[in-house]
Amino acid sequence: MTDLNEAPGTAIRLAGEIDNANASTIVDQVSAALALRPPWVTLDMSAVEFISSTGLGAMVAARHLCIAAGADLTVANPSRAVLRILGVTGMGHLFGAGADE
Repeated sequence: MTDLNEAPGTAIRLAGEIDNANASTIVDQVSAALALRPPWVTLDMSAVEFISSTGLGAMVAARHLCIAAGADLTVANPSRAVLRILGVTGMGHLFGAGADE
């Protein structure tokens, strides 16, 4: 996972598999990004090959952190795996991913 500052917000690139072994990294990265008080944080998920329910839970937790900080959290470039879990769970609208259709 890589944190990229894109003034005025922050983009975080996620890659590989996101599961119970590393899902908390999403919350950690978003929390660190919020220390800079950006108006938005984007999760670039183009290189995510798999995401478990734990990973999705970490995304929801990160969204709550952003809401509390007055920032938006969105998903950019969702991979097929990400679109699938967001579509199946109906949570795409929470992240601006448009996967609920």
